[in-house]
Amino acid sequence: IGWAIGCCIVFASPVISKSRSMLELYPLDMEHLAERYGLLTIIVLGESFVKVLTQLSSVSAGTPEILQASFALLLTCSVWWIYFDDIANATLKKSSNAMVTWLFTHIPLQLSIVLMGVGIKKVVSLPFDSQLPLKYSILLGGAIGVALISTALIDSVTTRENSELNESTRIGTRLFSGILIIILAIISQSLNNIWFIGGCLFVCLFQVVFDVFFSPYEIDEDEEPILIHNLGPE
Repeated sequence: IGWAIGCCIVFASPVISKSRSMLELYPLDMEHLAERYGLLTIIVLGESFVKVLTQLSSVSAGTPEILQASFALLLTCSVWWIYFDDIANATLKKSSNAMVTWLFTHIPLQLSIVLMGVGIKKVVSLPFDSQLPLKYSILLGGAIGVALISTALIDSVTTRENSELNESTRIGTRLFSGILIIILAIISQSLNNIWFIGGCLFVCLFQVVFDVFFSPYEIDEDEEPILIHNLGPE
């Protein structure tokens, strides 16, 4: 009961005028919040690795099982890249609802990453040439889709310095990819297990390539391009 009351207070605070005025006087520490969410994301993504490895260790894994597990691990790596190359290096906009949107959209994002880890374990536990049960495909595909849609919402209230990409293009790509994976999960009954997880992986890897291609960089006359987000404040 105490936990429920506390959650209600947290969710109601953005619409209470008194709390909004106090937030202007005592703004939240964005750097601290970003660090906390980053650590939580690392922990949650690490659970996906653990689930896949424990599943492999519990059976006599052959080449098909290892290939399937590799696809699952690459899915986790893709989500890791999307978060830390995009959200973690973005700057919050100076709009009135930016902080609230950024803060609360992390809730479905983190929940979807947790569900993705559960879905990955279910997928890996089944033969790669079998048909994935609809509930498991909805679990995995829906989780990845919600993660990408949540990322798009966070992108809508953040900016990236020196990015060559238009913000609306980035947001639209995230939304389209999230919806595409959800549709893929719905029609998954016509696909084998390996084709379904391969389709999800293709969409997620596209996000990684998309980010790499449009990442801001500096050019030194004598060196290769260097990503700005790998540089220090200097």
